[in-house]
Amino acid sequence: MHCRINKAVEECQWTWQPINETIKTPEVKRRFQPAGDERRDCSIRLKMLLQEEEGIWTLKLRFMEQPENIRVALGKPALLRCVATAAVEECRWTWRPLTEPDKEGVLVKQFLPFGSHNRNCSVRFRSVQQNQEGLWGCTAIGHPNSSLQSTPLAKLEVYQPVEIKFIENSQDIHIAAGGHIKLHCTTSAYVDMCRWTWEPIHPSSINVTPTIKQEFPATGKDGRNCSYRLEKVETEDEGIWVCSVRGQGMEEFVQAPPTKLLLVKSVSSTHNSNIAEEDEISKM
Repeated sequence: MHCRINKAVEECQWTWQPINETIKTPEVKRRFQPAGDERRDCSIRLKMLLQEEEGIWTLKLRFMEQPENIRVALGKPALLRCVATAAVEECRWTWRPLTEPDKEGVLVKQFLPFGSHNRNCSVRFRSVQQNQEGLWGCTAIGHPNSSLQSTPLAKLEVYQPVEIKFIENSQDIHIAAGGHIKLHCTTSAYVDMCRWTWEPIHPSSINVTPTIKQEFPATGKDGRNCSYRLEKVETEDEGIWVCSVRGQGMEEFVQAPPTKLLLVKSVSSTHNSNIAEEDEISKM
């Protein structure tokens, strides 16, 4: 009995059940490592057929990709992945409320597989709605229809995004090398993560990627302070600095207006650093 999969697999498993007893739980008859250098061949050979081997033989499906718990902002797109190791005939998705995990799942999506070798049962949400929050499970129906495999349930959480504004942000700074400076960045709401990036004022290429200098959780009792202190400004610190923040449950960072840090000839490092720290702040 031939069975080749389009990608390498870890284990092959064949089950058997009597022809007239399809409700009976299939019995595992063969379990082995795939053959061949590419580990894609799960074929088996029955050298001497016995009467009791008559029945339905099925190569058990396994999932290459299973849905994972995700947290999505209301109205944003989302993807729950579900990809089998072999071709399937039908995909089914069930849903149940987060508050009732033991409740029987409701069949909400039923469709044909797509993609390479008809293995993909993933479901995409163009705009997630609040009533789609819950526990989602993927079931792949293989050949024959009695071969069903289900993934563990994945949690889809929907949250109301909070608009984040920058209420304090450093403007352009002039300072002598060796001085100290605080780059101010304060937000209007709680944020999970702060990030400061740097790039040269006159890049050698238009495709220069900003360098991440620091990444840290917001400070302060309300988690809104992302300010960053340079204890000793070096020549290589001259450039464009940008504060970016990531709000609670968000995937992408939001950027504040850039701050240009320019070095000047040293007259009084202390004087210059004080000017920069006290006067070069924008209240937004």
